[in-house]
Amino acid sequence: MPMSCVPPIRVTLRRRIPRAHLKLTKTATQVVIDAELAYACLKTVPNHQEPASRLLSSLRTYLEFQSTKEYLRDPPSGYLFSGVDLDAGLDDILEKVKGGRYDSEYDMQADIVGLLAAAHDGNLYWSGDLMGTFTFTRSENLVMVSSDGEQTPQMYISSDLIRDNIQGNVVPVTGYTPSPVESIDSVDVVSFLLSQSLTAPFNDPDAQWNGLLGGPFRSGTFASPSSYSGSSTNVTFLNGTTREYRNIAVVNVALDGVSIGDDAYNAFCPRAQDTAIASGSVRKAVSSSTESGVPSSSPTILGHAQPVIKHGADSVAGYYLDEPGLTDIAILRVNDFRPRFDTPAGYEKEFQTVVQKFFDAAVRTGKRRLILDLQGNLGGFVDLGTDLFTQLFPSTPPNSKSNMRDHLGLWALANVASLDVSAAELTADTDNEHDAKTTYVPLAFQTIVDPQFHNFADLQSFYGPQPLHGGQFTSFFQNNYTDPVSSDYHGQGLVVTGTNNRTGFRQPFAPHDIVVLTDGLCAGTCTVFSELLKTYGHVQFIVIGGRPQQGPMQAIGGVKGAQGFDQEVLASWVDLFHSPQNMFLNQANGTIWENFTTELISRANGVGVNGRNHFRMGDDTQTPLQFVYEAADCRMWWTHEMLYDPSFLWARVARMAFKDRRGTQFNSRYCVTGSTGHATSISGGWKKGTLGPQDPPPKAKATIKGWKLDGRPLGSEVNAAKAEL
Repeated sequence: MPMSCVPPIRVTLRRRIPRAHLKLTKTATQVVIDAELAYACLKTVPNHQEPASRLLSSLRTYLEFQSTKEYLRDPPSGYLFSGVDLDAGLDDILEKVKGGRYDSEYDMQADIVGLLAAAHDGNLYWSGDLMGTFTFTRSENLVMVSSDGEQTPQMYISSDLIRDNIQGNVVPVTGYTPSPVESIDSVDVVSFLLSQSLTAPFNDPDAQWNGLLGGPFRSGTFASPSSYSGSSTNVTFLNGTTREYRNIAVVNVALDGVSIGDDAYNAFCPRAQDTAIASGSVRKAVSSSTESGVPSSSPTILGHAQPVIKHGADSVAGYYLDEPGLTDIAILRVNDFRPRFDTPAGYEKEFQTVVQKFFDAAVRTGKRRLILDLQGNLGGFVDLGTDLFTQLFPSTPPNSKSNMRDHLGLWALANVASLDVSAAELTADTDNEHDAKTTYVPLAFQTIVDPQFHNFADLQSFYGPQPLHGGQFTSFFQNNYTDPVSSDYHGQGLVVTGTNNRTGFRQPFAPHDIVVLTDGLCAGTCTVFSELLKTYGHVQFIVIGGRPQQGPMQAIGGVKGAQGFDQEVLASWVDLFHSPQNMFLNQANGTIWENFTTELISRANGVGVNGRNHFRMGDDTQTPLQFVYEAADCRMWWTHEMLYDPSFLWARVARMAFKDRRGTQFNSRYCVTGSTGHATSISGGWKKGTLGPQDPPPKAKATIKGWKLDGRPLGSEVNAAKAEL
């Protein structure tokens, strides 16, 4: 009788899973099993050479679209990690597959994940089919707080400091004095967490640290790690006590009747034996309405007070402070630029309207200063970041600068896309032209403009290629933000403020009356928005948290690329590449482009690459911002009160920025020692159009070696291990 992957009788356990993790799912009802059992099941799944080789060959073509490949091999001086050669790492994995050196499919997929993680790029990912079978979870979150906002913070178990009351609100735990965490699994807590944090998809070690931590409004990777973390987690406290927390795995697939070995392989990797070429449709379906997976709107955002106004999907909300001396402060809390689930009809327009109405109301009621709270904002629709900037600075064109890597695949796609748009423009069918332009951003030269907002005359003037950092790239370009049709592939046709019929707006706040609050997790569109604020608005930044050490921290620690290409985009490009219109298809014979298929997508829960480098306007060094070090103007610590009362945090930020600051100099005692005045920050004299000196403080760099995944060096036999972490 075959051995089952799980016991034949299973129970739906209503075990405590961190609330912040559950709130991101559509249901809090989960089937869970012991983490050790889930891991043992995964390790029985064999690695088969033929489908594994196809998968890796498909991945190689997708990596050609990764805009940072040359820079990762030879990183500029502002980068805080060592380099990685993605192609060499892929060669090593393929060699192991062909040599039969993988004990399981899980080991191979873990090596792929490890290789991509070594790029520290949230837009570069592959969540394999097998890796999505279970979600490993610890039953507790960790938080970090300072006793008074000035002392070096310590780590605590979240439930020792905060809890949910019967109304579902986050409140402080009272009645006893909690003890800080001293060690985890017999390793000093700081060393343990530094090693754990390195798998987080951020390009800054302090942001990686923050990404590990939980709180009332988000889950950290400590509570929901990307891989197996043992059967339990043993936490020792400063008072000498130890608690053992059992690790669990959330079951994401049907396990009934699934046996180990090949049976599990067929169940968990059902598309592995297919030969995928194309996804079945060339163009993205442009729908005016989609069914929303967003929960029905509530009056408040989780953990926050009653807002003045908020988005129905909780993406953005406005607040006022009512403390004496701070009644002229408005707060715009921007959770993200895209909904958590499916995009409802009118999502972008509602976002724009909420922001506009809030700014109008704030000015009308005498609010003179603004806090932009971007904590945990991982990006979304580029249009919305652009529009939020132009609502703040309506007379400033939001010009930007990006490029893409040159390769045979992109050259073929750009040709086909440009010809298709040209043909559509010659017809009287405006819907066809609309569809073509929306689909082919940024492949077709007609859908984009140069950084000075001039049209490209033809494909050659856009494509180049131009030599840069040992590679070949397109000319610099940007989205045409004045054209709702082609301004954002994923968007819904937003008219950006300051263009078309949205002109005549007044600037609601002076630049020195705006401050941005981040936790370093700002990524994607959030980084594009932040770059506009700094470059054009001269707006200053405060960052919170980071590793428990003195010195500066970057405000922006997420991926700083101009655009990520996800599986929807990439699948449509596979279709286009293999379509009859591609006159260059024969050139793929005998090259890696024979393997440009949807194999990688069909074997994944998610796929993405960073498709466009993002550069600073005016920067002569032409260094992608992904590899640029930029300190915030001030860094602060969390305190206990901030975990359950956002108003306490906002009030402190308001006093630091608008009471204690003199000119551009932060003088608050709550600024961490050594965190102000760095030359890459406005408080340190940064000049518009420059990067500032790219010699980060030694403490800013990653300091931990022995990066591990599943108890072994991460990618120990792939090129990723060459990174000194």
